[in-house]
Amino acid sequence: MLHPILSEESGKRSVTIKLDSNYSDFSGFNNWSIYDLEKDTLIKTFDKRTISTVNLGWYLPGEGKLYKIVTVMQEGGTPVMDETD
Repeated sequence: MLHPILSEESGKRSVTIKLDSNYSDFSGFNNWSIYDLEKDTLIKTFDKRTISTVNLGWYLPGEGKLYKIVTVMQEGGTPVMDETD
């Protein structure tokens, strides 16, 4: 779910997402990471069992960005919670 905030002067939008942890693709793992593919940087690691929003920053008019969401177990990194329920 996207929640854009519009800047009247420049048309820029601040984008925040809220992830649905009940989505079937999230099954099997609790710790997930979001990466910005252009900058090859980690945006946030989150526990799917906790309601969480992620601020993706400001977008210029017509701008698009590409992200990937992967499990910490697959990509590596530090879990924010235990993997077992």
